[in-house]
Amino acid sequence: MRLSDYRKWISHTKEDKENISKDVTCRNCQAHFDGNYCPVCGQGIKELDRPFGFIVINFVGDMFAFDTRFLRTIKDLTLKPGYLTEQFFEGKRIRYATPTRLFILSSFILFFLLQVYSNRILTTVLDAPVTSGNVQVNDSVSVVLPGLMFTEDKPAPDSVAIDFSGINLNLDAFVNKSNIREGLLEISNQMEAELSEETDPEERAKLMEQIRLIRTPEQAIVKILKYMSWAFFLLLPLFALILKLFYFRQHHFYIRHLIFSIHLHTFLFFIYIILISLLLLFEKVNPYIILAFLLTIPVYFITALKKFYGQNIFKVILKFAGISMLYNLLFWIVVGWVFLRALSII
Repeated sequence: MRLSDYRKWISHTKEDKENISKDVTCRNCQAHFDGNYCPVCGQGIKELDRPFGFIVINFVGDMFAFDTRFLRTIKDLTLKPGYLTEQFFEGKRIRYATPTRLFILSSFILFFLLQVYSNRILTTVLDAPVTSGNVQVNDSVSVVLPGLMFTEDKPAPDSVAIDFSGINLNLDAFVNKSNIREGLLEISNQMEAELSEETDPEERAKLMEQIRLIRTPEQAIVKILKYMSWAFFLLLPLFALILKLFYFRQHHFYIRHLIFSIHLHTFLFFIYIILISLLLLFEKVNPYIILAFLLTIPVYFITALKKFYGQNIFKVILKFAGISMLYNLLFWIVVGWVFLRALSII
């Protein structure tokens, strides 16, 4: 853009800008209106063909505006259980970040931190020296595998084997190995031998996937967390259905339960983000601190139910118990499916 055009944009007065928003013809649908947005199709009248500096300034302004809404949303979501959902259905939405955006952002942060923390633990365990019956990694992580680790003084019995999706793997793979990773490599070599004899295409594909995961266990963590993150998108509407079941007499539309579900899960993610951040930052975290954060979840849930659905505390606690029982059942079914699917067992 020429310098004269740039000066033209800078020289726009407040009166000029006000005149732009009067008697406007929408370039998208040709509707006539006064204002900054078309009432028919919603397209804005803001001109985008302008110097790059203006675009940067507008972008920064929008970013800080979002941050203001974001901070307000975080404060009201965490300190006022049920309040944000109530405000949403009272029409006071523009001051807050949208529920889906907040959920997706918190989900992204949580599963990123989970991957970092899981990889740290997995690497520590796999590279830990093998002793008889135990794998000692450090003060904060101690994995006990009785009967799985063997030395020259404690050889693996010939009759003991691991059933890995129909494939019997002898535990002598861990004999005289300096760490678990070397034992897993030996197991993958055993599976390579079985792969060369397998003729069924489906079984070959399953074997190849299992070999890959055993040789690079970090990939198993990635797959588990990937499936788990998608599983929560399934759990959101299921949890909303449970809420509708328990509050069917109030004749709420399903969308009210769904928004409540999104806000509740977002708070749950925030709690776990804090906990995992503490575990990543500090070598030891007082278990009472972890317990205190975990106890905020049922307290928050009960308070949010009381605030949004408006029943007496006795009914709220009873419904909390029933909702939690059904949801936990669904949750562990989904978790089991995720692990089986991620490890290519199903």
